[in-house]
Amino acid sequence: MSKKYNGAYYTPQLLADYITYRLFSEGDYSFSKQIDVQEPSVGDGIFLNSLLNGNYFKDTKRKFSDSDIPELKIDAIEIDKQVAKKTRSLYRSVSVINSDYLQHFLESDKKYDLIIGNPPYVRRRNMNEKTKELCAQVHQKTGLSEKKPKNLWTSFLMAAKDSLKQKGVVAFILPADLLQVKYSEEIREVIYSEFERVEVF
Repeated sequence: MSKKYNGAYYTPQLLADYITYRLFSEGDYSFSKQIDVQEPSVGDGIFLNSLLNGNYFKDTKRKFSDSDIPELKIDAIEIDKQVAKKTRSLYRSVSVINSDYLQHFLESDKKYDLIIGNPPYVRRRNMNEKTKELCAQVHQKTGLSEKKPKNLWTSFLMAAKDSLKQKGVVAFILPADLLQVKYSEEIREVIYSEFERVEVF
């Protein structure tokens, strides 16, 4: 299936590694020893590799011990059955859930300390009817006035925001649309009003 229909643009390992390093080593985020993590579009597990390899605690400028590495309880969501099966076999410590993330969000009330990943980018005209309906339900549940989302990533972002614990963090790779286009204006306002800290790279 074409990328424009499934939004599967895979993340370079270097980028996933830096995001993880920023969260746990460089950025001074305050996580507890045990962290509930969600990856809503896990794909082939690039972010899982970054989270689980512990490289972010090997900074020679700071002194870390093995006891400093947090205990990660990870739920990974993947819509593609074969990809989910492969990822499950590679990362046995991770709970890999074969599901549509938006459907999963609408049916679950679990909260997370960290939601990390690269959500799919699919324009509305390339979505099937089920996805359009799920996007509308997510926007409604999360309080947005836009009931016909223009791109799939907006629903992923809003679902992630609503799935956070009080001091939770979203770390997503997002298109420049977030900062530039009119359809994301309301989302920008939500982000600025509801998050204590916003970093854009």
